Amino acid sequence: VSGTDVDYFIEVQQTDGCDRTYPAPGDFFSFHVGPDLVAPVIDHTYISQLGENQLPMVVSAEVTDNIGVASVTLEYQVNGGGFGTIPMEPMDAYYGATVPGTLAIGDMVEYRIIATDSSSSSNQAMDPTSGYYSTEIIDQLPAIVINLDGGSSAAAIQGALEASLGVAPAVSTTMPVSLGLYQSAWVCLGMYGAGNHTLSGAEGDALAAFMDAGGRAYMEG
Repeated sequence: VSGTDVDYFIEVQQTDGCDRTYPAPGDFFSFHVGPDLVAPVIDHTYISQLGENQLPMVVSAEVTDNIGVASVTLEYQVNGGGFGTIPMEPMDAYYGATVPGTLAIGDMVEYRIIATDSSSSSNQAMDPTSGYYSTEIIDQLPAIVINLDGGSSAAAIQGALEASLGVAPAVSTTMPVSLGLYQSAWVCLGMYGAGNHTLSGAEGDALAAFMDAGGRAYMEG
């Protein structure tokens, strides 16, 4: 009957009297009888700037639902040219879509993600819940995180840049041939005596040239 909550467990009775229940005694599986009113959950990392060398622009999100996901759609427009929609296809644990057309430096892409579940109610969720995200196509990438020691601080710096500033840093475990693609460099060298990395002459020269040209650098170690 609609509105009913059901708790249940499975019991196996053995001939030797050593019975078993699943889940453990005192615990139950549960379900509710009635219409599904739970909308999908969209987990998306928004990036405010995208370097030209990161094109094409791919929008991805993890979408989950208690019943199942029926469809995920990307609604977008470029430079205010009117909104279009394209399906976001499953990509491993994510849904993704490539923004159509040729993007160039200075373009502004506005978009949102719309997810619909597979219930009879067709519950829908949007990210953002109102308005649209805006991503600018730029010449230089805002940052690169250079993890030369293999430690954990690089991942923390990358996460902080994404979560706090909305920028997508490039990540490298070696010193790039050219740092001129980036506005800032975050260099992780580790702790003394704990697998730290010592800059080579060439690596030091590359950083010096980068800063002489106006680049901004953070270095730990």
